[in-house]
Amino acid sequence: MTTSEDQAQLLIVDDEQDLRTGLERMLSRRLPKVTITCVSDGRQALDLLQRHPVDLLLLDILMP
Repeated sequence: MTTSEDQAQLLIVDDEQDLRTGLERMLSRRLPKVTITCVSDGRQALDLLQRHPVDLLLLDILMP
């Protein structure tokens, strides 16, 4: 049995809800063994990353 710690961790950071949701849906279908987490701003991302490192970060660089 695979635990979430054994799975790749992906973090999506974007202020646009529709884009986050769309990316999460598309990637979860194509990468079923990857744990995907979404947040809406940089502060949330930094807080999460301090507690839970990720393997890949998709970051919108044009957020307010």
